[in-house]
Amino acid sequence: MSRSFPRGAILLCAENDPGKQRLAFQIMKKLSISGNDAVCFTAKRDGCGCGVLKEFYPLGLHTLRRNAEGQLACADPAEAERFAKLTAEFLAPYQMLREMRRESDLATFIPPFEIYRGCDTSGEPAGTVYIWSPEPALETFDQLCAEIHAHPDTAPEYNLVRVLYSIESLVKCICILHSAGLIHRDIKPSNFGFVKRGNELLTQSISLFDVDTICSVYSMKDGEIRGSEGYLEPEVRSGRKKPNNQSDIYAIGATLFYAIIVTERTRRMQFHYDRSLYPELRALVDASELLTASDATSHPHLRSLLTRILQKSLCPRANRYASCEELLQDVQQALYYIVPAELAERGNAGVQWVLTDLKKPAASEQAQEKSATLAMQQHLYEYPLYMDAPAEKQTLDLLLIGCGKYGQLFLDLALQIAQMPGKRLRVTVVSASAEDKASYLSDRPELSKFFGIDGALQEDAERYGDIRFVVHTLSEEDAEANRRFLLSLTENGAASFDCAFTAAGRNTRNLFFAGTAGTLCRSSFVWEGKSQPPENNRALLPVFPDENLRGKPFFAALERMAFNVHLIWNKNLGIDFDAVRKEFKKPYNHNSCVSFVLAVKYKLHSIGLELHADTPGDTAEAFLSYISGHRAQRDLLVYYEHRRWVTEKLCLGYTAITDLNECAGGMTKDEKRRRHICIVRSTPQHTLAMPGWRKDGFVNKQRWDHPSDQELAALDPLDRVSVELHLVHLRQAKPEMINSLLSGEIAAAISNHIEPDPGCAAAFQELITCMESIRLGDSEQCQRYEGLRQTFQSQVRESERIPERDRKSVRRLTDSMSEKFY
Repeated sequence: MSRSFPRGAILLCAENDPGKQRLAFQIMKKLSISGNDAVCFTAKRDGCGCGVLKEFYPLGLHTLRRNAEGQLACADPAEAERFAKLTAEFLAPYQMLREMRRESDLATFIPPFEIYRGCDTSGEPAGTVYIWSPEPALETFDQLCAEIHAHPDTAPEYNLVRVLYSIESLVKCICILHSAGLIHRDIKPSNFGFVKRGNELLTQSISLFDVDTICSVYSMKDGEIRGSEGYLEPEVRSGRKKPNNQSDIYAIGATLFYAIIVTERTRRMQFHYDRSLYPELRALVDASELLTASDATSHPHLRSLLTRILQKSLCPRANRYASCEELLQDVQQALYYIVPAELAERGNAGVQWVLTDLKKPAASEQAQEKSATLAMQQHLYEYPLYMDAPAEKQTLDLLLIGCGKYGQLFLDLALQIAQMPGKRLRVTVVSASAEDKASYLSDRPELSKFFGIDGALQEDAERYGDIRFVVHTLSEEDAEANRRFLLSLTENGAASFDCAFTAAGRNTRNLFFAGTAGTLCRSSFVWEGKSQPPENNRALLPVFPDENLRGKPFFAALERMAFNVHLIWNKNLGIDFDAVRKEFKKPYNHNSCVSFVLAVKYKLHSIGLELHADTPGDTAEAFLSYISGHRAQRDLLVYYEHRRWVTEKLCLGYTAITDLNECAGGMTKDEKRRRHICIVRSTPQHTLAMPGWRKDGFVNKQRWDHPSDQELAALDPLDRVSVELHLVHLRQAKPEMINSLLSGEIAAAISNHIEPDPGCAAAFQELITCMESIRLGDSEQCQRYEGLRQTFQSQVRESERIPERDRKSVRRLTDSMSEKFY
C-alpha cells in the first residue's frame, strides 16, 4: 500500500476535549515508519513549539484516505468498525501509561505525551488518532552506539560509563513496568534515548520511545508477536512461549551486546547479537575494542561481570535472570568497577560530578599514553621487591592488599620478575571478596600447575612460588585492628613481610591501608587521578597509574633495552629494521621483551651484581667475566629465564599445547587461543647433552629419530618437547615436499634473480647441495648449513650486479625457503 504524507497543517482536537479547541499542527518532515501501524513526523504545534507527531496508520487497512483537513480517515464504511477496533488497541497502552505517569515514577522515564484525534469542522471526531510529544534535545541510544562503533578507542572510559548508566536507567524503567504487570516487548537501541543539557548527554535518565508495544501480561493475544530482529527472544519468535518479563530481559542483553562488543566479526554482523555467538561471549568481551582500549575499561572483574550479564540475559529462560532487579544489581556492580576512583571519592564526599568529567581532552592518543602497566614496571624497577629483604633469607615475602585491576596487574608483574635464584617468592593476597581469587585464577587457568595456591604443591621443590589468598575486610577507621590482623598472617612459621603493595579500590582507602602495612615493612600504594597524596605520608611510596611516563627517561631506556632484546631473539643478520620494529611492537613480542628487561636487574642481584643506570657498561663487563667462570650459575640463570617466560605467558592466560600433532605445520604458538608448546617445566641441566643424544660432537640423529620411552623419560619436560616435536615432524614430513622445495618455484625464482652474478649463483648451488645432503640423512651437513646460508645472503647483499629490488626479493625468498625446509 502506498502512503501519501500530509503537507501543511493538520487540525486536531484533544482526545478528552473534542470540538472545544482545534489546534493546528504544521508538518515539517517525515521521520520514520514505526512498525506496521504508525508514521512519525516532526511538527510544530500552535503555541507549543516543535515536537514529534505520531499518526496511527495501520497497514492492514486499504481504504484509508486523507480528507480536506489533512486527516487520515477510513473511506469504506465496511471497514469502519475494524478501524475503530484497531484504533482502540493502538491507544490502549498510551491511555494506560498516561495514568501510570501520574501515579508512579514512570514519568522519569517516559516523556510527556498528549493524545489527539482528527475532527470535522463541528468538532466531531473524524479520522485517525495522533500522539504528540513535545520534543526536547534528544539523542537515541543507537546514535551513541554508532559513535562507539566508529571510534571504540576514543574516550573509552567515558563511553563505557555512558553505556552502563544508560542500561541501568533502562533496567530501572523496565522494573517499574514489570511491577505494574506490564511488558514492553520491543526494547532495542533506537527505542530509547536521552535529553541533552548543553553538550552533556544525561544518560543517568532515559526517555522511552515507541511505547505502543507495551501491554499487560494478562491482555496479550495468542499468536501475536511484537519485537525486532536481533532483540526478539527466541522462545517468542518460535511461538513456543508467550512474552513475559524475561522477554524484555533478553532484549536488554541484546542491546548491551550491541553497545559494547566491537570486533571485526561483529562489524560484519552490523553489531547485532546472534544466538550462534552465545558460546563465545567471554571471548568476545575479552576481544572487544572498546574494552581493551585502556586500562580503565579492562578491569578483570568488569569483564567477568559484563560476560555474566550477557550470558544470564541471553541464555534460555530456565537460566536467565528471573527479574530485572537481579539484572540491575549486576549492572550497578559493573559501574562500580568503571567509575574512576577520583570521581568516586568526590561522590563520597558529596561533590557533584558529571559524565563529561570522564572525557579525555585528547581522546585516543592521550589515552594510549597513559599506562598503569608502565607505572607498575617503573616502580618494581626503581624499588625492587628484594630491596629490604635480608641477603640470607631464602624467601621473598610480599603482602598485597586488594586484588582488583591494579592488584592483579601488580601481582602478575611481581610473579614474573621475581623468578630469580636464591629467593622463592611468597605472596599473601588480602581482599574483601572470595571472588577476587576466583577471578584471578579463572583468567590464568594453568597458573596453579606452576605456583602453589593456598598450600597446594607444597611438596614440589621446583614450584615457581606460592600465593596465599586471604578473605578479610580491613577496617577503614581502626588502624590498630588492621595491624593486629596483618601481624597474625606472619604467625605459625610464616616469615615477616619484605614489602607491601595496596590497591584496594579508592585513594583514601589505599593510603590508610598502606599506612598500616608501612608499620611492618616498606609500603607502596596506588593513587589515581591528578591530585597528590598528603605530604605527611612521605615514608609511603605512591604509584600513579594515570601519570604519562612515555616522555620520561625511564620509558626511553626501557624501550631501547627491550628492542635490543628483540634484536637478539630475532637472530637475523640481514635485518630489515623497519620490519623488525613492527614485529617488536606487537603485544606478544613487546610484553615479553619488557618483562625480560625488568627481570635482568633481579637476576643480576642474585649473583651479587647491582645494575645502576649510570654504569650499565661496567655491570655488563662484570657479568661477562662472571659467567665465563661460573658455567653452572649461567645455566641456572637460563633456567630462571625460562621460568620468567612461562610465568609471563601464564599471567596472560596461556595454556600448554598438549597435542603436538597440531604443531606439525611449524606452529608452536596460537596467539588467538592463547596456547604455546613450551609452557612446561625445565631444569638447569642440559639433558639433551647427556651421553647418547650427541655423537662425536654432533646431534645423534639415530637417537633423535628412534628414542626409547626410557630415554625420553630421562629428559626434562622442555627438552622432551623438543624431541617429541621432532618425531611429529619426522612422521608427517613428506620427502616430495622437500624435493619440490629444492627444485621448485622458490629455488627457480632465486636463480632468476641472481643470474647476473656468477659468484652468487655458485654460492646458491652450494647451499642447495648442502640442503640435499641434509635431506638424505647426512647430519654433519647441518653444521655447514647456517654458514653457507649466511655466506650466500652476504654475497647477494653486497652484489653490485643484482638490482636492489631483486636483492630484497632474494632475501625474502631465502628466508621463506629456510623456514619451510626446517
